Amino acid sequence: DSISARLDNLVAEVDFDTESLDIKGVTGNFGKSRFEASGLVNFGKKPEVDINLRSKDLALEDLGEIIVAGKPLKVSGTAIVDVGAKGFYPDLELQGEVLLSDVEVEHAIMKLPAKNVEGRVKLSGNSVSTENLRMVFMDSPVLVKGSVIGVSDPHFDITASFADIRLSRAKEVFAPDI
Repeated sequence: DSISARLDNLVAEVDFDTESLDIKGVTGNFGKSRFEASGLVNFGKKPEVDINLRSKDLALEDLGEIIVAGKPLKVSGTAIVDVGAKGFYPDLELQGEVLLSDVEVEHAIMKLPAKNVEGRVKLSGNSVSTENLRMVFMDSPVLVKGSVIGVSDPHFDITASFADIRLSRAKEVFAPDI
């Protein structure tokens, strides 16, 4: 299911020639979500990109299948998105923020979903960070702080604080064969 299949009601003001595409403004719907974008793409042997994307109510399930660690990541809920991508393709740096609201995340590695995910995720260069991401995981309130640096070879520096966790539940999720 391609991303373009979920785009409709597009209105755009662009200037283009053989060297560049100047997106003065684009608005439209991405699935159930309204979005706007602007930016510049310079074509060439190594295309240069400077694009900004905003949505006040992005339905995360409209993103479709995302593969993480070789398995599908299922995400639902909503987000306020204000992000940009800048640099020479494919080595783009990201900037901006994503504010998550009532999000649920499921992945085979986690065994159980993370529910009621709320908080701000910051994108800067090649890192993703959060200072106060709250959720319910294994029936316990959890606070997540930290960062992931690098996409192709990620370095994780994350702290998850569980308010109240049953050890039998943790064993079921993290060490089911013991």
